[in-house]
Amino acid sequence: MKKNLKKFKNPLSLIIIVIITIALFVSEAGCLFQDRTDSQLKIPDGSMTVSFVDVGQGDCIFARLPNNEIMLVDCGEYSERDAVCDFLDRENVKKIDYLVATHPHVDHMGGMSHIIKKYDIGSFFMPDTESDTNAFIYMLEALDEKNIQSNIVRAGDMIFESDSFRCEVISPVLDSYEETNDFSVVLRLTCGEKSFLLTGDAETYAEKHIKSDVSADVLKVGHHGSITSTSEEFLEKVNPKYAVISCGKDNSYGHPHKEIIDILNKYNIQVYRTDISGTITFFCDGKTVEVID
Repeated sequence: MKKNLKKFKNPLSLIIIVIITIALFVSEAGCLFQDRTDSQLKIPDGSMTVSFVDVGQGDCIFARLPNNEIMLVDCGEYSERDAVCDFLDRENVKKIDYLVATHPHVDHMGGMSHIIKKYDIGSFFMPDTESDTNAFIYMLEALDEKNIQSNIVRAGDMIFESDSFRCEVISPVLDSYEETNDFSVVLRLTCGEKSFLLTGDAETYAEKHIKSDVSADVLKVGHHGSITSTSEEFLEKVNPKYAVISCGKDNSYGHPHKEIIDILNKYNIQVYRTDISGTITFFCDGKTVEVID
């Protein structure tokens, strides 16, 4: 060591070199989520990020998969289209490989036509139900204009599947429901040993008919935290560490309802809310899940 130090006659030079080396290391680590491949954000091999995008009183979930493909589940009201596009543009997204409209309510798919027109779409998925709203009609027209097929899905279907990650449809189970919310496409997104359960607006009637494994580390609480969803029986089956509630600040529905917050607290589940925290992003490496800034 003394022999090596003799090369630096001025101790200040050694200090400067050490500082530069540390700075370069920190810079490289900080660029973990900044390197670009095919115009998309890179994440470590075998890892993924899942963001619950703040779209006010609505749902929008973005996932960057371990193979660097993109999945978008819902997109909020039409009025939130710019907010969603701003988020996607910050993520440098050019193509959405998997686009899912969980059900035809405008707080979930109101801006879908705009998304379809602006981005390259790989595959599009929706349940076997429809609506007479302009948003739903415009969505179908946008799909037709770009010659994109609508894939109707139900429990047992796969959005994608590989050796280390997959996205399975676990609801709707039945052919028909009285409530449109119960047609919601419920997804179990798995990376390695960890899972996210994305429930749309599925209510307790749909929950009790789900036969698939619903265990998950992160639960997107159904129907914005309404008492119509997230029964205690269902929550016990999911047994999540984290719960995310997507809702608007001071919304007229009173979401999330106190009863749901109480039951989440009862099971010591760490709750995140978009009306309080804004967009919430999780990082998953297949063995751990954590919230990142």
